[in-house]
Amino acid sequence: MLPIQDFIQTYLDHAAPWIALWIGAVTLDMVFGGPRALGLVPSLDGIITRSVHFLQSRLERQTRSRRAHFWRGALAAVVLVIGFALMGYGIDQLVFYHPALTAVAVFFVAKFLSLKITWHQMQKSLVVAGNQPTTGDDQCRRLARRSIELFANNLVAAMILFVVGGFTVLLPFVCLQAASLAAEKTESDSFFLRPFQRIRSVAAIPGEMLGTGLLAIALLLWPAANWGHGWLSVFRFGGAVKLWPLTMVAYAFNWSFERNGKDQTGSGRDKWIGPTGGSAQLKPADVKNALIVALIAFGVTNALMGLLWLAATIG
Repeated sequence: MLPIQDFIQTYLDHAAPWIALWIGAVTLDMVFGGPRALGLVPSLDGIITRSVHFLQSRLERQTRSRRAHFWRGALAAVVLVIGFALMGYGIDQLVFYHPALTAVAVFFVAKFLSLKITWHQMQKSLVVAGNQPTTGDDQCRRLARRSIELFANNLVAAMILFVVGGFTVLLPFVCLQAASLAAEKTESDSFFLRPFQRIRSVAAIPGEMLGTGLLAIALLLWPAANWGHGWLSVFRFGGAVKLWPLTMVAYAFNWSFERNGKDQTGSGRDKWIGPTGGSAQLKPADVKNALIVALIAFGVTNALMGLLWLAATIG
């Protein structure tokens, strides 16, 4: 066996249990993940989110300088990442010790995913946006953006880290993701949360690159998309890896999105993602296209995970 083949087989042997656990969690979420089933049970990532908010409320005082906020945030990020990594390592030692513990782990991962609940929420938001002629375009643009980012920047990024390192890597990433979401919701720039965002952006790069490739396959399979324009845009315009998925979808459908995800002022094209003539006034039909592309990419992802698991078990 060639060295590269030996490396791949060794990696698949290590990853096979985590791939099976992930597939089980996705299946559980798809079947029982509605608001009346798993949605009624508190989630582990909710506890992680509250811990981030608690430290932020204690350490980010308005009387302190931005520099002090940044370094306190850096210290908090290191402490929380190490703490949740140790917690995840302890969970990893127990997950496959007994089938009952494996089932609990599948449940926690399914709660973290919450894909079915998110799908229901986005459908409701789409109906609301369609009934609001004055603000509906902005809401549709945000929904389309969210559907792409939830898949490539969140789901696939978490999947890659989980398959590689189990809960030891997943829990710290959930912590970093919670802080990044909190930063996006704040009107002012939070220097305390910046270290969380920077660490998270580095950790998510492999998943975001894979997510871009999976979205490219989905665009190829969806007739309404211009696959060539979408795929070539990544090579022509580059930019931050986290923007690759959104850039590709924007060019494939001739859309425009805010670069930082918030409302923009001014008309400079550097503030927007998408072709020069791209439309920022998205309609419910456009959101449906974005949701379909994300759904196709999700199906391709599950098929890929299944093939990897079969390769590991057969090999």
